[in-house]
Amino acid sequence: MKKYVIGITLFMLLFSISSMVVLAVAEKNDAIDIKKWVAKEYYVQITENGKEESVQDNDGEKQPVYWYTMKAYDKKGNEETVKFFATKNLKLQAFLRVYVNGEYPDKTHGIQRYEEITTKQIPVKAKEKLGVN
Repeated sequence: MKKYVIGITLFMLLFSISSMVVLAVAEKNDAIDIKKWVAKEYYVQITENGKEESVQDNDGEKQPVYWYTMKAYDKKGNEETVKFFATKNLKLQAFLRVYVNGEYPDKTHGIQRYEEITTKQIPVKAKEKLGVN
């Protein structure tokens, strides 16, 4: 009986450690979209061009990025100010679903990713806040 308990304990310990390693690797590479699991969904409309800034890429070349700071609304209509960048100026009047995770020192919320959506995909309360019919 003692060997059985020790065997089960070792199995559970190895399983736990291997699970943590797999999740750590997946989080680093975002292979299983794990960042989306912990991020909160908000909805925004692009109403102005991003503020252009030049950044240096890994090869040492300057590349433009476009910063956006705007109000975002969750499915219940709760408001947050989000701040994010894109590698191109985003399409004006486009609607985005943004995944909020983290906060900047200026109390704006950073996002992990965004995707363009149609107005049909925006929850009713968020639509109301965005002024969408």
